[in-house]
Amino acid sequence: MELVPLKIPSGWQVDWNKFFYGGILEHDLSENLLILINQTYHRIIDLGWYPASKPSGEYCIVVAEFSEGVHGLGYWSGPLAYFKSKDIHSIQEKINEFMAEISVGRL
Repeated sequence: MELVPLKIPSGWQVDWNKFFYGGILEHDLSENLLILINQTYHRIIDLGWYPASKPSGEYCIVVAEFSEGVHGLGYWSGPLAYFKSKDIHSIQEKINEFMAEISVGRL
């Protein structure tokens, strides 16, 4: 399987990545597909499939602010932004857009 390519600017950490091409298969229908973290702006981008395990669901991106806890990420607040779609290319474009906006302090 091939990971969906993303334009990840400097300053981002990929914490989890199960965002693959290949259609909507049962193993793709997870709430935990992709987590991207920007420590500079205290932002997290979380991608999942909702409702999990339901082919009738859709991808959902959530952008949130986080506070640092004792063991890394603490609490999330937000969402600051979100986007939903069944189209993998729309999701790919929106993730790239969110990362670019956050990287320059606009989100």
